[in-house]
Amino acid sequence: MTSTNTVKQYSFRLILLLIPFLLLILVELLLRMFNYGPDLGLFKPLEQNPQYLQINPGLGARYFPALKIKPQTSYDIMRRVKPTNGFRVFVLGGSTAYGYPYGRNGAFSSFFKDRLEDLIPRREVEVVNLGMCAVGSYAVRDIGMELLNFQPDVILIYAGHNEFYGALGVGSTEFVSESPRWVNFYLKLQHYRTFQFIRDAVFQIKNLFADKQQSAVHQKRLMEHMAGERIIAYNSRLFKSAQQIYEQNLRDLIQAAKRQGVEIYLGELVSNVRDQQPFRSIFNSDSEKERLEKLFIEVENALQNGQYQAGLDRIEGSKAVQNMTAMVYYLRARCLENLNRIEDASQSYTLAKDLDGLRFRAPEVLNDILKKVSIAETTVFLPLKEIFERSSENQIIGSELIIDHLHPNLMGYFLMGKSFFIYLRQYFPWRPDEVFGEQQPDSIYWKKSGVTPLDITEAEFRIQLLINSWPFKNAVMNIDELQWDATDPVNSLAMEILRENMTWEQAHVELAGIYIKHGFYDLALAEFESLIKITPYNVSPYIQSAKIHMNQRRFLDAAKMFLDALEIEESVFAYQGIGEAYLHLGQAQRGIPLLEKGLKLDKENDLTLFLLAKSFLRIGDKKASTDYANKLFQINPKFAGLAKLYSEIESTLQ
Repeated sequence: MTSTNTVKQYSFRLILLLIPFLLLILVELLLRMFNYGPDLGLFKPLEQNPQYLQINPGLGARYFPALKIKPQTSYDIMRRVKPTNGFRVFVLGGSTAYGYPYGRNGAFSSFFKDRLEDLIPRREVEVVNLGMCAVGSYAVRDIGMELLNFQPDVILIYAGHNEFYGALGVGSTEFVSESPRWVNFYLKLQHYRTFQFIRDAVFQIKNLFADKQQSAVHQKRLMEHMAGERIIAYNSRLFKSAQQIYEQNLRDLIQAAKRQGVEIYLGELVSNVRDQQPFRSIFNSDSEKERLEKLFIEVENALQNGQYQAGLDRIEGSKAVQNMTAMVYYLRARCLENLNRIEDASQSYTLAKDLDGLRFRAPEVLNDILKKVSIAETTVFLPLKEIFERSSENQIIGSELIIDHLHPNLMGYFLMGKSFFIYLRQYFPWRPDEVFGEQQPDSIYWKKSGVTPLDITEAEFRIQLLINSWPFKNAVMNIDELQWDATDPVNSLAMEILRENMTWEQAHVELAGIYIKHGFYDLALAEFESLIKITPYNVSPYIQSAKIHMNQRRFLDAAKMFLDALEIEESVFAYQGIGEAYLHLGQAQRGIPLLEKGLKLDKENDLTLFLLAKSFLRIGDKKASTDYANKLFQINPKFAGLAKLYSEIESTLQ
């Protein structure tokens, strides 16, 4: 009897313990049933072709749940099932990895892919860029761990500038904890709808008490929104905590990748040290601030008057360098560079960047971590800083390659893509039977980039918005304040993209149409080729490019474009186009089988019948030519060119 009661007691207690868990499971199932919350998956099927996967445009919601504006993701796609001859590369990191302010064809991953396709021509190369603005090593680790399920051969990482203020960083408004273990657990919880529901409820309550106007301003500039703990001193507790988190997250991902045989390439971090002065200097007291700010004015005046030695003497004589203040070292570097003491200047510029209280540029200690981790984990370290220095004036990185404080300009991204490629070619463990192709000159890769004036103008506008807002200025520049030429269609369409009245694709199509209308066919072609590079699954730009080639009597190029279009989607128009192109090339025999395929799609298409009749006549098959001409006559006896065709047939019969 006692034994039975004990069993009942234990059973009752077990049921009581299970009830909360069962309720949670029930709530989770209900929330999923009603599709509550955002889709946080990495990929989703490509709508135009479900055999491919595209990056989930809402991926940023993982890291910015409180923001209405989500970071952009690339247009890159990959096959749902990796081909047996596939070579798959993923790119991870923040805004520089994404390619800001250009993105798309201007990202280093795009330049990298062009070279890689030529290197291994028998492989189907897939390069998928998952870089996003304002994310740090937590996002790199989180996304990278999941990417290992998609059979990558290589993962390229360029990340670190956002380690302090990026999503979940120690100085970020999205800060959760200084413990990587807890933060990574938090990221896993976000995939549960119950957790999303509770989190959203907390946000709603907070928003009830928030300053609505201030919140709206912060939504406009991601940089300002993300910087919570704005001033982080060199070697402070938060500074050291960020280092530890960065190293741990990198090691976690690299070790997991190694277990699956995935190669990792770590890119050294570069930033503008010469032409970007520190955002914030940290002073020990108000009196020190007052004294040093007077010194800054004196030295700046000396620099403006070309009195470089006097400026340097003023700094050294004041013993200001002992204060470890960012602006002191920056002005000292300016004097030293002008005095041609390049090595000393370079060191001083770097120290000025490292002492900057606003940590939007990664300190050198993060590069030291990259080097240390690459050695310890036997992975490839790419010395981008040295590479950029070699291409910079006085070997000091400035505005020649960097467009703002840390984002490369187009030439900088081109150099990054080339550098990653060179190191991959040299250090990747290629198959013994790998077949390598020829590399082309840099000028060819630059020409085939797919970047057009529209992309450059859009990027210039984005940079103007950036550098005229916090932290460059104590203000927020709105889109309506931009100076632009309303009579220039490139300017107008770039503004439409910024205002989100048009997608990037729509703007390029619109611009191509304007060019065609005014007879600028090669400019229109460049727009369509840009679209092809970014959206290779879309048949329309192939067809439009082929039409331009036909118009310009470049029939071989037209035939190639029509063939490419047919690989994506069968259409009567493409079959007709390639048949006509081969007619002009004197290769009617090659066009006939394709025209016949087109006729199967539309058996009474008058143009297809006409082209077949002409093609058979060209190869001397008068009977077949007559048969197709007669079929055309039955369908459309007034078809333009039919009477002339009959005359040609008759003249050959005589």
